[in-house]
Amino acid sequence: MDGVELEILWSNLIGIVTERAKALQRIAFSPVGAEAGDLACALFDRRGRMVAQANTAHQATSIRWRLPARHLVRIFANNLKPGDIVTNKTIPGCRLGTSSTSRC
Repeated sequence: MDGVELEILWSNLIGIVTERAKALQRIAFSPVGAEAGDLACALFDRRGRMVAQANTAHQATSIRWRLPARHLVRIFANNLKPGDIVTNKTIPGCRLGTSSTSRC
């Protein structure tokens, strides 16, 4: 993959998570998410590694996603197919925050 292809792929990944974050902000129940935009959205690969995150995410929030993402990978192991989406469920060891984010 050359630099141009990498930039196109990277821009598309960032676009996906940014649009998802905007959608989440539009439907957020909490004023923290809806008005302040204090929310996070990220894209993970099949091994639970973060591939891209929206620019609304705080670094501390993103770091906390590593363990829940790996836990989800263990739960779904070989059951995920291209196009499957896993989102916003509470995970053992985490609690659901007021702005619809998991906090570990």
